Amino acid sequence: MLKSQPSVATELSQYAPLIMSIQIPEDKIRVIIGKGGENIQRLEKDYGVKLSIGDDGATTITAPTQEM
Repeated sequence: MLKSQPSVATELSQYAPLIMSIQIPEDKIRVIIGKGGENIQRLEKDYGVKLSIGDDGATTITAPTQEM
């Protein structure tokens, strides 16, 4: 394996999928979601990402590419 790739890549390809986790304060979850989910829906539509927010504020953002 070291012959084909002697070191770890320092950067991900711009075409690699993105998976990011962040923690949102529980008192701000309602603001992020918005009335009827309108804020999340707009973010997902405008940026081509998928947001998932847990009751404890654990948030996962996924996108098909790093660029998105």
